[in-house]
Amino acid sequence: MTIHVVGAGMAGLSAAIALRALGPDLVLHEAARQAGGRCRSWTDPVLDATIDNGTHVIVGANREVARFVATIGTRDDLHWFESGVAFRDLGDDARWSVTTAGDVLKLGRRWGDTLWREAACALRLGVAPAGSTIESFLAPGSAIAHRFWRPLARAVMNTDPVVASAGPFARVLRQTLAKGAAAMRVGIVRRNLAASFVDPALDVVQRAGITLRLGARLRGVERAGARITALRFDAGDVAIGSVDRVILALSPWDLAHCVPDLAPALEPSAIVNLHARVPGLKSQAAPGLFGIIGGTAEWLVVRGDIVSATVSAADDLAGRDQPAIAAQLWHDVARVLDLDAEMPRQLRIVKEHRATPRQTPAFERLRPGAATRLENLVLAGDWVE
Repeated sequence: MTIHVVGAGMAGLSAAIALRALGPDLVLHEAARQAGGRCRSWTDPVLDATIDNGTHVIVGANREVARFVATIGTRDDLHWFESGVAFRDLGDDARWSVTTAGDVLKLGRRWGDTLWREAACALRLGVAPAGSTIESFLAPGSAIAHRFWRPLARAVMNTDPVVASAGPFARVLRQTLAKGAAAMRVGIVRRNLAASFVDPALDVVQRAGITLRLGARLRGVERAGARITALRFDAGDVAIGSVDRVILALSPWDLAHCVPDLAPALEPSAIVNLHARVPGLKSQAAPGLFGIIGGTAEWLVVRGDIVSATVSAADDLAGRDQPAIAAQLWHDVARVLDLDAEMPRQLRIVKEHRATPRQTPAFERLRPGAATRLENLVLAGDWVE
């Protein structure tokens, strides 16, 4: 039996490594010339540095990530912010950090909300039913909603809370805020995504004897009854035997090109990132992570003299030209880091127009499971239930 995994992003790499005991009877196909998918890094000539497509934050509750880095040997590559994320409101310069659920309730009281009101809001969000939106649980004038719940929801869901589905957000809260500080802790990779996640995973793939085909774009499949009989790549067809299996670890939009009847019509949601080299920041011994309230930039990571700002649910921003985006985001970055307002010359804007699906209640209804009606095909990816 041969298992074909199509897509070498994190889902495809994880699948291949989990199945590596099958040895050489496993083939990993990837359309791009590099693995990693949206978890990718490259050496940028403008910055003269290796950067990621965007900041990927890890939470302590994610046991699958912990298992993955333990398997590929990069557990020590993660930097954890044990004192929490440092937040700053650009409106009134208020500053705070969050490490436990109790901190969230204390913040509400600090800003004039009653403990009962904030506890009730947290409880309602934690048991939110499918079909409801996050915004429907937030009080219009609540300071804690403005300074914590909405920013957290945008980051988790990559969707505006006004339309974002409350059900999956509730699951995240139950796995993090309800489980204590260890589950809530936040981390990032110390260097870059390729060094911590992708390249070591490829080393495991190679040592296991798994065949890796880069530059192999899937164009479609052949079927007979309820089975896939062939995968159609640009370079030619690959026959699927009677006992072979296929895992399609593709985005919903790539899947729609290959197997249209299995791919639901999902709306995309964009993420916009700014990366800049700022001379003089190398004195920072450890990475920094900041949450920004009241600006356009929402999250800021500092590694050495490279700063990276992220905006989630950024469809409107992604439609603007790059100089305008750079000026808008740099204004926020400079204020948070107390830097000169003049924009650095070494700066890059990265737009991910299809970063994730827009996670609305409609998406929850359309979201498929891993199993399909084809008996030798399963789906994988962060958009699959």
